[in-house]
Amino acid sequence: MPRVGSKDWVIGTDGVKSIQRIFEKKEAKLTEDKKGRYVIRVVEGTKHGFAVRGNLGIHEEVKHGMIAEDAAVRWFENWPNSGKR
Repeated sequence: MPRVGSKDWVIGTDGVKSIQRIFEKKEAKLTEDKKGRYVIRVVEGTKHGFAVRGNLGIHEEVKHGMIAEDAAVRWFENWPNSGKR
């Protein structure tokens, strides 16, 4: 499950909305047991790259990085064959 920062200057608000629309269309085509595969979450107060380039000396950045890491682990636990057709 992708996580994006609310202050992401690369994707921006319009980019997030565009991704959400695309994902919603993909989700609508899935059977109930496959729902949740295409979801994007916005993490408030974070900027581009927060999930991989956070400053380990700043508690909030560490916390946000852990949120993203936990979400990624959960996604892969649910979709182990997600890259296969």
